Amino acid sequence: MPCNTIVTNQISFQVAGKNETLRLRAIDAEFKTTGDRNAAGEVWFQADDSVIRLVNGQASVSGRSEAWLGERMDRLKRAYSQQAVREAARRAGFQVKAQQGDQNHLVIERRAI
Repeated sequence: MPCNTIVTNQISFQVAGKNETLRLRAIDAEFKTTGDRNAAGEVWFQADDSVIRLVNGQASVSGRSEAWLGERMDRLKRAYSQQAVREAARRAGFQVKAQQGDQNHLVIERRAI
């Protein structure tokens, strides 16, 4: 492959409800960066040393493999799910905490009244 070729990979990123606030919180929680969003609804965020672009349910990145992008999207989907659970629990009056040493498991407790 010539050295002046840029490979762009895309992966579908469909989430139920498409809550933009939860998506931006998930980006912040997982990648420790805020996503930038324009008026057209496109979101850009930094993952490692690459910029990932989300547009209409499609994630794309230049210069990285499809496997690399897929792993980042899996992480983002998990983070989005956690944010959705946290939001639903908050609305129902519960507290949500990450389990000690394992942030993939959440502990949900009823708040004391």
